[in-house]
Amino acid sequence: MYTIYMNILCSIDSRFIMPFKTLVWSLSDTQKRHLDIYLLHISLDFSEVDHLIRFCDALDVSLHTIRVKEELSSTLKRLRSTPERMTQGGFPSLEPYLRLFAPDSLPLDIQRCIYMDADAIVQKDLGDLYDFNLGDSLMAAVIDPVVYHPGLSSLKESFFRKCGLDDDFKYVNSGILLMNLTAMRKSPLLEKGNLIEYMESHTEYNDQDIVNTLLYPEVVVLSSISYNLPPFMELEKIENSHIIHYMSGKPWKTVNDPIPLQAAEKWMRCHRWVSRVNRMLNLRDME
Repeated sequence: MYTIYMNILCSIDSRFIMPFKTLVWSLSDTQKRHLDIYLLHISLDFSEVDHLIRFCDALDVSLHTIRVKEELSSTLKRLRSTPERMTQGGFPSLEPYLRLFAPDSLPLDIQRCIYMDADAIVQKDLGDLYDFNLGDSLMAAVIDPVVYHPGLSSLKESFFRKCGLDDDFKYVNSGILLMNLTAMRKSPLLEKGNLIEYMESHTEYNDQDIVNTLLYPEVVVLSSISYNLPPFMELEKIENSHIIHYMSGKPWKTVNDPIPLQAAEKWMRCHRWVSRVNRMLNLRDME
């Protein structure tokens, strides 16, 4: 299903404005199609939204900011404050959960999109991923390489025990998702009331766990890790990947979050271009 545009979905709060801009620049530098980026948020203020629109306009990227309905944000805040969640420190952030409610939040004429965490950069055109035939499946994702890393077997055991998964289960990373919005809108699994009820009865689950339990029968597992590569992989894979996802280390926090130099430099190169655009537009730093 070829189109002349590509829909990208993100969800951030103020803390991720800078990495989001870096992601946007990398997309604008690599994609052949016009980019329509839909940004779901709960609390960005007018000045932050205006800042991002000006930045995206300079890159010829169409940015559509959508503040989710108060009813949804209040529900997520309530779920975060349950005794079980507070014991676990609550949701680390509300914004990652917004992707699960994208079918109701986005315009109805949008049939598919690629959801991307803001802590990623794109190195190659994503046309083949965007055009991937999902059939009636809800979404497609890549197996989580962090969970399956040989040195992190205890992490896998913890995830699988929490979610009640068999050892041969293919646990995916929800940071990059090809979403079939048409199918998602029809699915009773993602009807807002049912989804909230599931979250209420599984307070130990984060957003990625929900994708891997409630939605998993309707998720296509992509064979290529190139579309969601962590920064600790071999240099050759880093060089040839479509997307580097800094899921296991943030290059803007290298003091506390060390990652391999080559992967960090990939992100820093994109960020240097962001700084140039900021200076050109006389945009103050929100970093």
